[in-house]
Amino acid sequence: MALTHSAEVRNQQASSQFDDDPVVNQHPVERLAYTIAEVQKTIGCSRSHLYRAMKKGHLRFARDGSKVMISRQAIVDYIERGDGSCVTPTQR
Repeated sequence: MALTHSAEVRNQQASSQFDDDPVVNQHPVERLAYTIAEVQKTIGCSRSHLYRAMKKGHLRFARDGSKVMISRQAIVDYIERGDGSCVTPTQR
């Protein structure tokens, strides 16, 4: 459903009214879930590594149609269990 021009203007005005509000800016909303691309950049794993981890059940995820979302807690759990090792340790 497309917004009319006046609805878009109202949405922009409503969102911009809080831009300078110190209370709103001090308490940013923490995201609950991230896309594959965001997780890839954050933990340094390749896209294929993440999909393999999901397929094996090592990394929990949710799907909304074709969009895959990974919760913050699932990322933390994955890393803490040691499943998040994307880089082979170098031998010394």
